[in-house]
Amino acid sequence: MSDRTKDLILKTLLVIGIVLLLVFFPGGIIISFLVPNQKTFDIIYNTIFFTMLGVGVLFMILLPIFGGLKQKPVTAEKVPLSFATYNEFLNFLQMRLSQKGYQFQKNVSISSDGDVTVYLKTPKNWTLACFTIIRVPELSDELLDSANESITNILKAYYGCETITDTINMISVFCVDRITPAFQKLVNSNVQQGFKNGRLPVGVSLGGKNIYIAKQKYGFAITKYKRLRREFIDIMDLQNINK
Repeated sequence: MSDRTKDLILKTLLVIGIVLLLVFFPGGIIISFLVPNQKTFDIIYNTIFFTMLGVGVLFMILLPIFGGLKQKPVTAEKVPLSFATYNEFLNFLQMRLSQKGYQFQKNVSISSDGDVTVYLKTPKNWTLACFTIIRVPELSDELLDSANESITNILKAYYGCETITDTINMISVFCVDRITPAFQKLVNSNVQQGFKNGRLPVGVSLGGKNIYIAKQKYGFAITKYKRLRREFIDIMDLQNINK
């Protein structure tokens, strides 16, 4: 069985389950007015319930067997990089961040030749704007984990507590010399927003002289993604790009 067929089966079961759920409630209220007697209503209602239960169980069984729902590939938005060196790009970025109200917070090393720099805006309405620059020659899954851990530690130190209650909207710029599978996966995956926090990954290939802005085509809180994308475009002063 092909992956496409498996994905179609899972999505069909999911749609059927959602429709049955809506028919069960609040649709059951409407059915109660249309059915002439209680016995017939009980038969219809029980049939809907057990069918919905069976579809749900079947979906939960097949989901891990089929390897989950497959996401469509999302190609990053590609913009030419107009800077010859990383230092030129960094100097411009630091200037623009300062103009936009971001303040340098901390720089930490994540490897012998890689580091993370965090810039923050003063929280407003319990929301913190965070801009991070991750500089590594080549991005790997291990360095990505180290960068995320370092950023989390910096944010905890900023708030002086383990639990952060503010909303964190973060733009993360990964600057690399060479593109790796980890880099491609980062920028070419559909961006997922948290229930509370927002994120926008951006890749910068110094060797290829391109900026890769990750996209969010579907999913939760897409408006939050759009605001972060506009913020990045404004910071970079990208004139010839659709906001």
